[in-house]
Amino acid sequence: MLAEDLVIGRRFLERGQRIATSFHQVENRNVRGSLARMFDRHSRWAKMRRVIAPACFAFEPMMSPALVAGIGFVVAPGRSTAALLALAAVVQTLASLLAMRHIRGHGLSWKYAPLELVRVVVMFGCWVNAWASRTIVWRGHSLLLGKGSTITPVATKRPVWARARG
Repeated sequence: MLAEDLVIGRRFLERGQRIATSFHQVENRNVRGSLARMFDRHSRWAKMRRVIAPACFAFEPMMSPALVAGIGFVVAPGRSTAALLALAAVVQTLASLLAMRHIRGHGLSWKYAPLELVRVVVMFGCWVNAWASRTIVWRGHSLLLGKGSTITPVATKRPVWARARG
């Protein structure tokens, strides 16, 4: 199981025990690593959410006003959809900066504001990737994600030249 915490929680519930979400903050900073590694990590989480709750996962992009407005602009370009996109981008960026201030206890510099829109596009890419593939790489091993986050090794085919040599 990739989402072992989910499985453990469900087993507690099945036994009539209570579970609760902790509201204590846990700092998790990824200060080293490439953008590709970050994309892989968020894609893996998206794939987990997809196999655990596919109906909910299908609607995840709707939680981003800037993304919805951006898709609206692509489908029906015009002044009104451009204005709606600009408004959605500003509101979503401000909301993200305010959330960051609340969570961290201090705000970020305004120079980081445009990164919210980059984040929106990257997260949409992770969402699309989760629909395109159920394969993940975990600690160097290719695994196939199944229902409920079960994982099974992916048999990798050896190249013809490697098979011939034994």
